[in-house]
Amino acid sequence: MPSVSATVAIPLPVPVVYRYLQERYDREAHRTTSMATKGYVPTITTVETVQGRRLCFRVKGRDPLLRVFYGGWQWEYDLQAVGDRATQVTIRYCWSWVMSLLSAWAIRHQACNEIVETAMALDALAWDESPNKPLQQSGPA
Repeated sequence: MPSVSATVAIPLPVPVVYRYLQERYDREAHRTTSMATKGYVPTITTVETVQGRRLCFRVKGRDPLLRVFYGGWQWEYDLQAVGDRATQVTIRYCWSWVMSLLSAWAIRHQACNEIVETAMALDALAWDESPNKPLQQSGPA
């Protein structure tokens, strides 16, 4: 089964990161954006949970034109504490060969986008809006 993964450090304790990842697909934002962009809300199945350490989900692939299900995705989050207030998260996406063929091999790029979006969501979750924290600049002001 093809896969891609990345590891990111988040400045939040493991319980906060774990809870967010565990509940993110049950939130209204997920339902609303799924309906708006896909026209349906995919059934996401929890495959494995190890409290505070690992989560694994699966969803069937869907052809939007034929409205048939085939193959599927699986994604995993492995969490490890880094001190008291940080979590290292390894995000891994796997997909079936059927999805690779039907996507003309573009499925890996979609998986990479999913990983980046998850890392950005975790980063946003950790964002400190304290008025004393200066904004980071990426170039000359």
